[in-house]
Amino acid sequence: MEKNITGQVLNASLTPNITQNQQTTQFSKNSIWQVTTVVLILMIIGIVLGNALVLLTTWLDKRLHQPNKYFVACLAVADFFVGMFSVPIRLYLHLNSTILVPIQLCRFWSWIDICCEVASIVALTVISIDRYFKISRPFQYRAQVVTTKSVLVICMIWLISGVHATLGMFSYDDSLGVIALVGRGCINDNKIYLTITAVVFFILPLVVMLVMYTLVFHVAHTQQKQNRRGMLGRRMSSRNKKSVNKDIYQELKTVRMLVLVVGAFTVCWAPLFVIFFIGSYRPEFMPTSLYTNQIIGTIFIVILPSFNSLCNPIIYACFDREYSKSFKKLFRRLLCCEISSKRKMTLTRSLSNTQSFNLYPRATMET
Repeated sequence: MEKNITGQVLNASLTPNITQNQQTTQFSKNSIWQVTTVVLILMIIGIVLGNALVLLTTWLDKRLHQPNKYFVACLAVADFFVGMFSVPIRLYLHLNSTILVPIQLCRFWSWIDICCEVASIVALTVISIDRYFKISRPFQYRAQVVTTKSVLVICMIWLISGVHATLGMFSYDDSLGVIALVGRGCINDNKIYLTITAVVFFILPLVVMLVMYTLVFHVAHTQQKQNRRGMLGRRMSSRNKKSVNKDIYQELKTVRMLVLVVGAFTVCWAPLFVIFFIGSYRPEFMPTSLYTNQIIGTIFIVILPSFNSLCNPIIYACFDREYSKSFKKLFRRLLCCEISSKRKMTLTRSLSNTQSFNLYPRATMET
């Protein structure tokens, strides 16, 4: 997601006030700094290519032109923007930590950062709700959930994300809002805004996702028990029964994949918000060592949230059958195009050589 509030949370949690931030010794360019630089560069490449592949596959494969797959594409768009804007700016701030960056850059980074984060989290929540209704009410779902409604929901996701990110540009009470500091890059010292972001767009969506997937497994388990006992067949024809069984089986596979997505999201994001709440409301429990803070900020605040944007396309490629087939089909198409282009080049060269060979005897005879 980075699709996160990494810079804001790091400075709000590890440094309680602005004066202390300005007087804190700069992070040295040690081995941690060098490793962080390399990891951020590799993540930019992986995030952009991986999510671009998801979007390209969704666009080219007509089998993926389904309302539920559009929500996955919405998630991929948010992750793609993370790799295109958020992480590169994070890398720029990391490489230029000793200079004062323009405030316009800080505001843009803060806006795109939080907007992508919220869009990704809301998209994951919508996907979990969509999965529950599809497996609990399959026939109503097919009739009611259409492309127009899914596009409308996606527009609402980005509208909510944009409005919430815009609210973060303003200052509240004694906060200064988004500011730039030498040695700290871009920060947002608005503790109230960041707390609302953590509760509304992390804790509540995580609870909703856990509840939805628990209900999905419960419904699937109940339907399987009814099927084994023959109760499901009494209420519908054999054809509909087979269709429902097939849908249940496919949905369980999809849900397992989405559970991995939610699990990766939780592992990558939970430490960030734990550090924020501890640093903001119980700063005495935070370590005082600058080196320790650098390690915490690098692993749990800079790398892990960004790594989540790289995990999603990998999970789709490995655990979703439809996306896996589409990826293989796309790779075959690209490979065939490359082989055919090489063959054309070889044929063209051979023809040109043949024509040259035929011209030499004529020139000799004329001479």
